[in-house]
Amino acid sequence: SGKWSTERLVKGEPFYGGVNPLIVYLGHKNRVIANIGSIYGISYFNGMTGLESFDAFVRENYFKQYNDSQKRSLLAKSNVKYLVSIVDEIKSTLEDPLGEVELEELADAMPRAYLVGDAAFAPFPRVVEKFYDPSFDARKEVLLTAPVQWDRTENFEGSVLSLDHTPNRVRLKTRQNGDGFLVLLDSYFPGWTVRVDGEEGKIYRGNYFYRAVKLGPGEHTVEFTYLPVGFKLGWAVSLGTLIVLIFTTGVPPVRRRLFPA
Repeated sequence: SGKWSTERLVKGEPFYGGVNPLIVYLGHKNRVIANIGSIYGISYFNGMTGLESFDAFVRENYFKQYNDSQKRSLLAKSNVKYLVSIVDEIKSTLEDPLGEVELEELADAMPRAYLVGDAAFAPFPRVVEKFYDPSFDARKEVLLTAPVQWDRTENFEGSVLSLDHTPNRVRLKTRQNGDGFLVLLDSYFPGWTVRVDGEEGKIYRGNYFYRAVKLGPGEHTVEFTYLPVGFKLGWAVSLGTLIVLIFTTGVPPVRRRLFPA
């Protein structure tokens, strides 16, 4: 409020034509610019955080090849519920520092987690090409980058009963009538592990970008946990270093008697 919301910077400052940077930040917030929305628990389709990953690069470069209608279909397959589009060019005015935007809701967006009864093996880059093909029905089949055996069930039915999601842990309860796959539309990333009914499970690349877990018939509790790669090794090295320091600097030498008293 006050001068912070009305005062312009000195002419020539590199902030959108001299607009106060606080106004620019608020404009970014209203536009849900990537990463800023993360503060409010908003996830992004491109998967970029601070360091761009190869998967994000692949996703964006394939995505650019399609028309607007096909892009909307691809976004819906990826659990994207809202699309923020720039209507006007970015303007460096105090009233509208970042231009006019439009918010569109994608009514046919896939749920964040769901079950399918069919799978197909497709190595990279074929898996990305097939997933991005508008004719691919992600509600019935998942594409895996590693071969896996399972018993296909006619008239497969399955549902996710509950989903609890936090940054480093995801817990789900599921029910299905035969062998199938749980697909979680969260990024596939090293460091994630999964336990199914308390037993260690395997995470597959589902549709290349996401996570898939093979499940048998019945009800299951599935829990994903994230621990950064190298954390255990780093902890072990630190502990070993601490022990060495203690014994070399802080513990007096032990005197041994060569002969009984």
